[in-house]
Amino acid sequence: MRRKGFALVTLLIAILIAMVVGVVVSKMFTPLARGVPKLQRLSYENDRISNMLRNIRKDIDSADALPENFGDITAGDGSLIIRQGRRVICYRMADGKAVREVLESDVGKLNEKNTPAMAEKPETWELPNAKIDFQRWVDEKTGLAYAVAVTSAVIQQEYEHTIEKFANAHVFFLMQGERKLAVK
Repeated sequence: MRRKGFALVTLLIAILIAMVVGVVVSKMFTPLARGVPKLQRLSYENDRISNMLRNIRKDIDSADALPENFGDITAGDGSLIIRQGRRVICYRMADGKAVREVLESDVGKLNEKNTPAMAEKPETWELPNAKIDFQRWVDEKTGLAYAVAVTSAVIQQEYEHTIEKFANAHVFFLMQGERKLAVK
């Protein structure tokens, strides 16, 4: 008489194969599961950089000039100065933060540190892994800045390697003030 069904040995072999496949599949997905939170942090930081760049664009759209310096602040890789009529806006990168400060453009208004007084509360973006550089484009004939190039990236440390993720370059043109003079 023949019995229907599987032998005990056949079932044990099937269970063993299923366990081996499960271990292999779980080893494949473990790095992926660990990488998702890291990617979320990088993406969130890139969103903050994009927010800051939108503010820079809005400020430059209504700017009169991109001066090289204002008070003791000098435009360079870590700072950008934007003049809008009687106020000056300064973006600075320091200690893992980007700070937007609106300063009084009247040189006579200095605070106790002999630097320009703040007209508004500074706006801050936490960017601990960001690399942001500002470069003014200057007309050789007039010596006036007509645009600013902003390069940005989120730095990721992988073992002993440094990787730049979400690397971007943006150029914002000054369409008032100095630009009109530079075009003539």
